[in-house]
Amino acid sequence: MTAFTNEEELFLVKDARTRFGFLLEERATAEGARFVAGPKYLDNTIVDGRLVMGQNA
Repeated sequence: MTAFTNEEELFLVKDARTRFGFLLEERATAEGARFVAGPKYLDNTIVDGRLVMGQNA
């Protein structure tokens, strides 16, 4: 899967970890996801069967 990375979240919101309670990338990998991070703020599309996920528009 992919989503906003820790680096991206912390760049935009310095206290994101405390403000939101968790970061998406951190939580996903802790729950067993295989997280695929692309370059910061660039398009990253992951396709797994019928599931399509994107990091950044």
